[in-house]
Amino acid sequence: MENSAETATPRSLVTRFKTHVWHRDLADMSRARRLLARSVRILTQIAKDIWEGQLTLRAMSLVYTTLLSLVPLLAISFSVLKGFGVHREIEPFLITFLAPLGDKAEEIALRFVEFIDNTSVSVLGYVGFGMLFYAVISLMQKIERAFNFVWHVEHDRSFSERVRDYLTLIFVGPTLMVAATGIWATIMNTSTVETLAGVAPLGWMLDLATRAIPIALVIFTFTFVYTFVPNIKVHWRPALVGGVISGLLWNAGGLGFAAFVGNSGNYSAIYSGFATAIFFMIWLYVAWMILLIGCSISFYIQNPFFASQQSVDMSIRMREKLAFAIAALIGKRYYQGQSPLSVDSIADRMAVPAQLVESVLEPMEAEQLVIRTQGKDPGYVPARSWESIPISDLITCIRRHDESIIRTTMTMQNAHASSMWDSFEEGLTSGVVGYTLKDLAGTDQQK
Repeated sequence: MENSAETATPRSLVTRFKTHVWHRDLADMSRARRLLARSVRILTQIAKDIWEGQLTLRAMSLVYTTLLSLVPLLAISFSVLKGFGVHREIEPFLITFLAPLGDKAEEIALRFVEFIDNTSVSVLGYVGFGMLFYAVISLMQKIERAFNFVWHVEHDRSFSERVRDYLTLIFVGPTLMVAATGIWATIMNTSTVETLAGVAPLGWMLDLATRAIPIALVIFTFTFVYTFVPNIKVHWRPALVGGVISGLLWNAGGLGFAAFVGNSGNYSAIYSGFATAIFFMIWLYVAWMILLIGCSISFYIQNPFFASQQSVDMSIRMREKLAFAIAALIGKRYYQGQSPLSVDSIADRMAVPAQLVESVLEPMEAEQLVIRTQGKDPGYVPARSWESIPISDLITCIRRHDESIIRTTMTMQNAHASSMWDSFEEGLTSGVVGYTLKDLAGTDQQK
């Protein structure tokens, strides 16, 4: 009885939970248990990210940027549609987005449409249009950086890539949304569909499809954003899972926020005319949090290593070992005439996160040991002849990457300690003297 009482204590239950979720090998579990364990790991990591405040901080930053840039974004995004006189088709989308605001949703959406209708680029002039364009690019860049933070990506797009990708998203996205809605409305208004709607089962199915279209559109939009916006290759399956979950959260959050607004008569009495603006900002915050949570889900699904470990920092020794393995793989494929591997492909073969592979390739590229090829899916090849590069250069570039030029605080005052350090440095590379990076690839031995 005493033993059973011990196992029933809260601490023992927590210990069992940690053991089953974090310390057991997923390969030894059944498919259902593996899925459950991965889900718990991901949810735990997302809760940790929210608790640490980084996601909430970026969501609040995006709210501020959105308030400044939303109207310019809509004006530029729908400028193409305005030329065809169909820009007012945006109103249903805005009403859907602002639906949690209740009765004020239609009023705010109408104000946005009126602003777009009254916007004239010719009147703004070059300076005004430049400021309008800058506000939109600033918003898109802020969104990209928030997504890059979630994906642990340190580098933004280049300026040319930014202009190309942002303009594609800004101009093509709204056009496709309006076109899809127009096609669906045309199909639903045909005589054949109206006849089928009179049949009981088919009418119920059409009504269900009509109700599901807004949700499906939100899921598709989120999936596209998760795939396109981060400055890293995102696989479609993790993006789709994140899009589905965030889309469902979006609708559930909308219903919950609508109930909150409907029962907040006291806020309207206190804030008077400012209540609508306050509710709008709160909903923007909730919307960005949902979007970032879905982005985190996509990240952890594509990078399960981050969800299964409390820390992904590598020691210097392990970073050097990974550099040896990456250099051997790149060299072997190059000297055997095979196609170069991208960061994701190397990460898959090494069974490590792509971010760690990038952290090793960055100093190798900076020291001109490897170079990235051009193209849609760039890979890595030797930047120069590896027959003349000693392996010690690879060790040195990994150990000294980002080393400060100013070393006044690291100057050794003790001559004996300095001599011992020099001996240690020499000993690190003495075992590979005479070997080059081509020898590391192992192609000669295989021949």
